[in-house]
Amino acid sequence: MSQQKFDVVYLKSGGKVIGTLVEKKEGIPVIIQMQSGEQLTIPWADIKSFDVIVVHPQKIDSAAATQAVELPPENALYAEAAGVGLLYSLNYERMVSDNVSLRIGYSSWSFTLPFIFVSESVSFTGIPIMVNLLEGRGNSKLEIGGGLQFCQVTTTSSTVGFFNSGSSSTSASTGFTPIGVASIAYRYQPNGGGLHFRAALDPLISSGGIKMTIGLSLGACF
Repeated sequence: MSQQKFDVVYLKSGGKVIGTLVEKKEGIPVIIQMQSGEQLTIPWADIKSFDVIVVHPQKIDSAAATQAVELPPENALYAEAAGVGLLYSLNYERMVSDNVSLRIGYSSWSFTLPFIFVSESVSFTGIPIMVNLLEGRGNSKLEIGGGLQFCQVTTTSSTVGFFNSGSSSTSASTGFTPIGVASIAYRYQPNGGGLHFRAALDPLISSGGIKMTIGLSLGACF
């Protein structure tokens, strides 16, 4: 039985793919055809090296070879400090295409600032819903996103009398009001899943103007 030559693509993850190279140009995804006839596209950033082997003809398990390629994660769960939630937010993200994700989050907090005669209380609840565009190859991405945050802000002022124990208080609530939110971020999201990290600049857009916040996120992708 005559021998045949096959191309071998070694991956940075430790796996390898065997077949016949169809497209091999540095910097762009490599296309390799399996013995079954299927074609597999591998990002250049995931490739460690190339080689050629000589073997006797045999059927190659393309399903097993495909599993050796670490695929991008489809889900992410992470907490963001500051950012769109101002103090914090808990978020879930789902990839809906190769480079587009949907994000929904939740934040709820309150605090009181005591003074000598007046105390100020602020409570905030926010639900951001965003669409993100991810650009870049490999584990590092540029994120550009936008959407709406439905938020409720309540402020309460309490004044204590100086010569008596009487007190008065007033409160005001904006109700659940949508404001515009956006993000420009660096994202580390490894193929195959694992640690998820973001560093973002988050503009908040309302009738009062644009406020800039900075957010740091940490979580897991899978």
